[in-house]
Amino acid sequence: FLFVNNFSLLQNPEVWRPLYLSDRRGVHLYAIWDPGVFPRYLHFWFAALAITGLVVAAIGVRQRRREPEFARWAVAHGGRWLIGATVLQMASGLWFLFGQPARVRDALLGGNSRDALLLAIAVGCAVVALVVLTPPSRISTGRLAAGSAAIAVTVVLMVLLRQRVRTLWLEPHFRYEQLPVASQWGAIALFLVLFVVGISLVGWMLWQIVWYSPPHEDGRPKPEGREGP
Repeated sequence: FLFVNNFSLLQNPEVWRPLYLSDRRGVHLYAIWDPGVFPRYLHFWFAALAITGLVVAAIGVRQRRREPEFARWAVAHGGRWLIGATVLQMASGLWFLFGQPARVRDALLGGNSRDALLLAIAVGCAVVALVVLTPPSRISTGRLAAGSAAIAVTVVLMVLLRQRVRTLWLEPHFRYEQLPVASQWGAIALFLVLFVVGISLVGWMLWQIVWYSPPHEDGRPKPEGREGP
């Protein structure tokens, strides 16, 4: 919520001075001033719940042969979270869209053909994912893969749209292409090193989850190739 507050404040330079003069310590919540903060926050929050449901459903599909009872629960439970949260996310997205300034809203609704096309494809992919993954109890491996691909496309397009919205908000003040660029190679190198370390750590954790298998309760040895630490 604080992250959304700060990013919403970032794209409104005209309110920086009034907020600073109202409390020079910086102790204020921008959401009080901007009605667009709450729908934006809900849009991200419901998206997080939807992706969590997708992961739970994927775990259930993977475990169908080994733990069928758990798999049925995980697929149905995760699928319901995915579908319900996606519907709520689309509703909060409409709230967020129609709460934008006229120049931003008009660009997304047809004033700019590229922006409107990105929005239409993103929403269309989300609808495709809902159709493919409904009902949750009948999610198969193929349907899960198709739905996940549609959601992945939606996420990528929404990232691009979010950047476009930010650009439209800031256009009255400046344009990105007019800003001078001064590369900070030390910071970039540090980021890349930490990025590689982080990816390696996540990869190691995934390897432990996927390949580690405890001994069977009946005393049978673990399958070959799934040795644990």
